[in-house]
Amino acid sequence: MSSTSTNGSASAAGTTTAAARRTVKQHPNSHLNNPSSLNLLQIHEASHRQFVRLLQALQNTRKEAPAALIFDDFTYELILRIVPECRPALIDIVANINQAELCIEQRSVDVVIFAVAPSPANMKRIATVIRKFTSDQRDFHLINVPRETTVSSIILKEEDVASEIRSQHEWRVNVIPLDPDLMTMHKPHVFRQYMVDNDRSSFKDIALAIMHIQRMYGIIPRVAYKGPAAAAVTRMLQRMAREDADPPHVAPEIESLVIIDRQIDCVTPLCSQLTYEGLIDEVYGINLGFATVPSALVPDTPPEQKTRRVVLNSSVQLFNDLRGLHWLQVGPLLARRSKMLRQDVSEGKGSLNELTRMAQFSSKLHHIKAEQKFLPIHTNIATELKKILTTDEFMQNYHTQHAILGIQSQGRMFKMPSFFKRGGDAEMAYIEDCIGRVEPLSKVLRLLCLRSLVNGGLKQSTLDFFRREILQTYGSDFVLTLDNLTKAGLLTTHNPERATFPHLSREFRLIEDVPDDDSQLDDYHFTYMGYAPLSIRVVEELVKPDRTGLITKDEVLKLMPGPHDEWRQPLPPGLQPKGRG
Repeated sequence: MSSTSTNGSASAAGTTTAAARRTVKQHPNSHLNNPSSLNLLQIHEASHRQFVRLLQALQNTRKEAPAALIFDDFTYELILRIVPECRPALIDIVANINQAELCIEQRSVDVVIFAVAPSPANMKRIATVIRKFTSDQRDFHLINVPRETTVSSIILKEEDVASEIRSQHEWRVNVIPLDPDLMTMHKPHVFRQYMVDNDRSSFKDIALAIMHIQRMYGIIPRVAYKGPAAAAVTRMLQRMAREDADPPHVAPEIESLVIIDRQIDCVTPLCSQLTYEGLIDEVYGINLGFATVPSALVPDTPPEQKTRRVVLNSSVQLFNDLRGLHWLQVGPLLARRSKMLRQDVSEGKGSLNELTRMAQFSSKLHHIKAEQKFLPIHTNIATELKKILTTDEFMQNYHTQHAILGIQSQGRMFKMPSFFKRGGDAEMAYIEDCIGRVEPLSKVLRLLCLRSLVNGGLKQSTLDFFRREILQTYGSDFVLTLDNLTKAGLLTTHNPERATFPHLSREFRLIEDVPDDDSQLDDYHFTYMGYAPLSIRVVEELVKPDRTGLITKDEVLKLMPGPHDEWRQPLPPGLQPKGRG
């Protein structure tokens, strides 16, 4: 936003210059402070303050001594998101934990600060580094992200380096705000840990995150849950609430919380999204509100730089307007915005001699600069996505997913390949064909798991056939991958008791046939072109404040794993919810 100061003698040209120079610089995360929702900027700033204070305190243990911050990939992503000014403002040297020895040797570092997730691999790596330099009188400090665990503590003692670490701390990054209505715990491996490794350590992290949110925004009066893991987390919350000697005395800003297991809906993540943001995630991946794209898509990138990070959150108005659109709607919107930008720039050039028009143009400067920066980037990304979407490979994969789900595609969005007009089990034939062409194994497994989940498993002979084909084509190293998919319940032999998807699909109205036109693209069935996510339907059901008359839906919910119920938390005397929802 621009501010303009004028007086009686100010010239038009002088006023324009002043307005341009006095453009207000916004807080880089100001989009998190949305008056219509929770002020998530509070959580971001609390995490930022804690990390900055930790670094400052640890560096001061040996004044004037050069210090190095050693991180793993997980913590590096958090630092980029929460404390982007970390270097050089806060620390002399930064390095990945895999290059720790080289960094310490070459840079003559006296203070070494490890900031890592407390995984066994990281603890053993730290022990190796400390043993190598323990005789050099260096100070070693450890910041566990987000907290120290029993296992990490045991490993450091077993490696005989615990006494060499001068201090240990925790950076309690329980949740990371990404948008005014979106937070993440950034724990992509929780499902595998629970379903495959039977590791429930993340349950405590989830409960602590919810307690942290309640400290900020008040007690949540109603907690609904579905699934065995969700029930376990709710029990932890109940215990923590009983043991809390100083509950938050803050007027509640959140009326309801719904906790659900991922295992109640494993179908949705296996389906391809067709919104703009979903397609970027499919093709390039989105991590903590950023996508890494080829540098050719970002103007003015140095030729030696191969990739660029592009911000993808509501701080960029253009992306915010594009993110939820079906891909067919993206091109027309970009064309309209391009036309509007040309008009705005043209009007600005013609307003230099008119004070009133010049002042109006000045108020648009921030918006115009943002459009000039981001419009070429998103036009280039959309162009690349369209190239992918119109390939035979994508269309065949798309129609295979539809066939598995039972969606009738009319061919308006994507041309129906002749492959699907031959009859027979075209889905399995296509998957077999993908293996024969040695397409990415992730694509093959995604389709196989989708078929298994929708049908309640595969015939034993079919599963054996595909296991044999995969191991012969991609290598025997993937036998553990296939076993783990079976442990997770994603790729199993047929069991009629698990064949619940058709019933759930009918009861929750998950499937709508794809129309011949794009008149219904605003319906959220068409995020996946005809499929409404089961998990969203379950949340819609559980969030209803009065469920006493919904016996039929309760019976349907029982078809999914684990219990469903709710827990009512009493509020401190004198506090009433603010009613945000």
